[in-house]
Formats: sequence, C-alpha cells, structure tokens
Amino acid sequence: MRTKYIVVIDSGLENAIVFPEIIDHAKIAGDNKVVSAGFVQFCCNEDKVESSCYGESTMLKIKSRGKEDERLIDKYILGYSNY
Repeated sequence: MRTKYIVVIDSGLENAIVFPEIIDHAKIAGDNKVVSAGFVQFCCNEDKVESSCYGESTMLKIKSRGKEDERLIDKYILGYSNY
C-alpha cells in the first residue's frame, strides 16, 4: 500500500500530514489551505530513513513539490534537524 501526504498552511506555517492510501487527500485536507499533495515513500539509505515525494492529488488538483516536500517531511515527520 502506498502512503499519501498533504502539506497545509496552519498559523502561517507549512505542516505535512502523512496518511494511508485508503483515505482521500480531500478528506484529510478538510477546510485547510493545501499547498501540495501526493505520495511519499520511505526507504533506508545506509543508516538513515529518507522520504521520496511524487505524484499529485487528482481530487485536489495539486501536485507534489518533490524535494521541497521531502525536506519538510524529513524534518518534521522523521525528526531530522539538519534541514
């Protein structure tokens, strides 16, 4: 099963929300302002887990921002502080 994500603006800050493929992007988005959406894969690279963002939400008509979203997810979801 693939993993989905959206990035929303909350109190002026971008926040990533990661959730299972079975849930629609639009349901998670609710009334929030969504700036990107798509799919995320997590993989091990040597001793570190990394994210890879791609695709789009066809329901929201918003695409992934790729590397920009990966940095956000790596920092706030995976807890890497060097970003």
